[in-house]
Formats: sequence, structure tokens, C-alpha cells
Amino acid sequence: MIKEKLGWPRLGLIIFLLFIIVGLNGLIIQKELLLAQGEPVYWGLLPIDPRSLIQGDYMILRYEFVDGGVDATHWPQNGQIAVQLNPQRIVTDIRLHTANQPLGPNEIIWNYQRISNNEIKIGANSFLFQEGLASLYDQAEYAEFRVTPNGDSLLVDLRDENLRLLQPQ
Repeated sequence: MIKEKLGWPRLGLIIFLLFIIVGLNGLIIQKELLLAQGEPVYWGLLPIDPRSLIQGDYMILRYEFVDGGVDATHWPQNGQIAVQLNPQRIVTDIRLHTANQPLGPNEIIWNYQRISNNEIKIGANSFLFQEGLASLYDQAEYAEFRVTPNGDSLLVDLRDENLRLLQPQ
């Protein structure tokens, strides 16, 4: 009956669109849960502040202990690192983590991707901000992430040397 009224091409299109809507909503819910339930972690930055005519103002993010600080040549393409945190939850060291290794004190799991022979990606590689706020974000010393116990992470904001949120007055 439905087939006769809508026809297979239309019904297929409707089902396809429903899958897209459900999938996108699932991703949004996943990120919202990560924001709500993830623990804050602060990763030191080695920033560069370029300008893009297409994107506006943004900062390329380079992370301490990752960019040029680790030999990932023989690491798996995707995996986990153990991230050492100090009492303020600032990253102080990283190491490759395997499933049979226990975590040390003040260590958490962090998922990564190897993007070249010796580079790993631990999170967003740029941070976009409103035009005219470059001088504010020049003060960025830390990237704030939310991290779940299984190692999923999400970049939330940038912080200054005292972990204060960088925001316009």
C-alpha cells in the first residue's frame, strides 16, 4: 500500500534522509554527553596565529609532548596514549599505552591517530574565533579538553597561563 502511494524511489529517499537525520542527531548527542560527563584536562600549547581569508581568524594548535616531542614512527595507526596529569589536571607527559599495561598514578587514557610517520593527532588542530579577537587568543597557553574514561576527547576552549578562560569582555 505504501509502495503504491509513494513509489520505491521516493520511499528510498525518505528512508535515506531519515538515516542521515538520525545519524547526525546521534553525533550531536554523543558530543553533548562528552561535554557533560567528560573530565577537564589542560594540554599545553605551542601556538601559531595565522589568518585565513576564507575562515576568518583562527589559531593553529600545536600541543606540548606531541608536536616534535614523541617518536611515533612505530606506533599503531590508531591507538591510545597514557597521559600523565599534575594536580591541576595539566598534561605533564605521555607514553604509548597498550591494553595489558596498567595506568600509573594520575594517568588517563587518550585516543590518538597517527597522521604521518612521526606525527600523532590528539585533538583539533585549529581553533576558530571571532574576527578582531586575535590579541585575546595570543595569550593562550592551554587547550581545555573534556575526556571520557575510554579516551574520547573534545576541545572545549583555550585558557591563559593561570588556566583562566579566554573570553572577550
